[in-house]
Amino acid sequence: MGGMYPNNQDVEIFGEQVSWPGVDASGKFTNGSFSDPMVKPSFIPADTVNLILDNLESLIRACGGVPNATGPDQLRNAMLNRLERGDADTLAAARALSEDIIPPLSVGNSDVGRSLLDVFRVSNVADAMEEIRRRCNNGGEIDGSKIPDFRGMRIGDYLDLATLDDGTTVYRWHEDYKNLRVVVSGFNFYKHHGDTENTENHVLFTFRNCVTTRQMNSGDTNAGGYPASELRKYLEGVFALGLKQALGGGDCLYTIRHVMSNKDGHAWYTDTVFLPSEREVWGWTAFGSPWKDGAVPGQYPVYISTIYKTKRNNGSRTYWWNTTRREEDASSFCAVCFRGIPTYLDASSVFGVAPAFCVR
Repeated sequence: MGGMYPNNQDVEIFGEQVSWPGVDASGKFTNGSFSDPMVKPSFIPADTVNLILDNLESLIRACGGVPNATGPDQLRNAMLNRLERGDADTLAAARALSEDIIPPLSVGNSDVGRSLLDVFRVSNVADAMEEIRRRCNNGGEIDGSKIPDFRGMRIGDYLDLATLDDGTTVYRWHEDYKNLRVVVSGFNFYKHHGDTENTENHVLFTFRNCVTTRQMNSGDTNAGGYPASELRKYLEGVFALGLKQALGGGDCLYTIRHVMSNKDGHAWYTDTVFLPSEREVWGWTAFGSPWKDGAVPGQYPVYISTIYKTKRNNGSRTYWWNTTRREEDASSFCAVCFRGIPTYLDASSVFGVAPAFCVR
């Protein structure tokens, strides 16, 4: 028959001439006959079994998996991981192979994400963080690079934090306007970005609504841009410490290198908790400089939907800050209007803060 099936050979076993390994007329293995003892079952040669296993191991490795004979899903998972890195047609094939596959970058124009506690079948935020970290790091390797496993996660899925203590203020969960809901907003958004490369797999989160309201600066100045602002100092300092504890402690937050506009152009900065730029919200610049704001990777996938751009504070739609300084004056920063359109505000204005962060 050829292919993976062996050909029969006439051999003598214990003085008896037999056809070995005894494949049938079609060239496939057979159980023989339960009514005729002369129609014997096939043997399965060790060479055939070894050949099958060698081929399976090679396929699993080629797909980025690590064969270890510990579970029945190794080949399936390795193939799906490989497929998810392909084009739209390949993703469609992946979805056909498993109902668990949900394309990571699909986001509808609706605010109906799922709790990651339910998605991961865990009971608390800390355990959810551990599962995200496992998915970022345990999908196998290819060419020395770790392959993430984001299967089953969607843009818009969320975690609700009970409290967030910045050392001065304790923000508490509010059921009506969900001030402490953090939403999956992108996958590996900043990977390979940076003057010093961001190399780790990560999940990008943003706050669904405004966790607080603050000034960008106490005076009406945008000198130095967001990198020199009082709001950045607050978010990178005590707020980041409080967020880390709210997520269960540990080393889940990923400090990234990203580009931001400043007074004279743009430069690279290191941040753990940060506001998105105008371009990361809209995909383009409205009141900032296209050149100064143009080096960011692009629009967050979550902000493709207007619904997620519109944020609330104390239940009402509100303005909320972006990092981008307004190009035409020395006093204001870009923001999102409560109507869901680009705008700008004087730096001393007290408006919404809905920062972003990455979990690795």
